[in-house]
Amino acid sequence: MKASHKISILALWLVGLCLLAAGVCGFCSLADAADEYLCTTGTVEEVAHKHVYKYRKRRTEFDVSIRYSTTLYGDMYASLDYYVPFLLDEGDKVRVLYNPRLPREFRLPGPESLLYGSLLGLGTLLLGGGAAVCARRRRRADVRNEG
Repeated sequence: MKASHKISILALWLVGLCLLAAGVCGFCSLADAADEYLCTTGTVEEVAHKHVYKYRKRRTEFDVSIRYSTTLYGDMYASLDYYVPFLLDEGDKVRVLYNPRLPREFRLPGPESLLYGSLLGLGTLLLGGGAAVCARRRRRADVRNEG
C-alpha cells in the first residue's frame, strides 16, 4: 500500500474515532444532566428570524424563545440562537432539563440527542469506511501477490 493511502485510511479512522468519542461524551453528559437536573415541559413561544449582513454576506439569524415552568421560580423564559426546523416550531412542547439551583441553566434533550446521534452515526460510518477501504486494498494486494 502506498503511504498516501495509509495516511488517508489513518485520517478516516482518527476523524471517525474523534466523532464517535464526541457523540459518546455528549450522551454521557446528557445522562448526567438527566440525573442532576429537574425535568419539565416547555413551550416554544416564538421562532423569529432576521436577515443581517455580516462580513459582506447576508446571513439569517434565528432566535427561539422557550417558556418553561420551575417549581421554585415560576415561569422562566429561555432564548436559543439555533433552530432545528422539525423539532422547534412555534407552539411545540419540548422537554426541558433545568438546574434546580440555577434555573437559567437548562438543556434540551431532543435537539442535543439529535446532534450526538449524528456524531455517533457519522463516526461509525467513517470508521467502517476506513475498515472497508483497508480490507479492499489488502484483498487487491493478496490477489497481486498470488498471481
